[in-house]
Amino acid sequence: MDSFDCFPLAAVIDNAFICMHGGLGPDLIHSYKTINAIDRYGEPPMNGLFCDLLWSDPVQSTGGRVEDSQKGGLGYNKVRQCGYVYGAEAT
Repeated sequence: MDSFDCFPLAAVIDNAFICMHGGLGPDLIHSYKTINAIDRYGEPPMNGLFCDLLWSDPVQSTGGRVEDSQKGGLGYNKVRQCGYVYGAEAT
């Protein structure tokens, strides 16, 4: 767990692609640069951008929309009990 708590949350490749362990959340909408403000070293919280980057999951969706989605095409991740699920609309 100590090693996991030190891994980067995300990376930008060739100034074109953002890669992360988990996925999207409402706090990432405006800029990926908000990731730099996160204090990465420690136990991940159960909500917020830090949590979303680790535990949000992409899902197959009809027409890009997630069932029971909120603004921006995000829905609560019932499986993990934290983070979001998202489809093509959010991406």
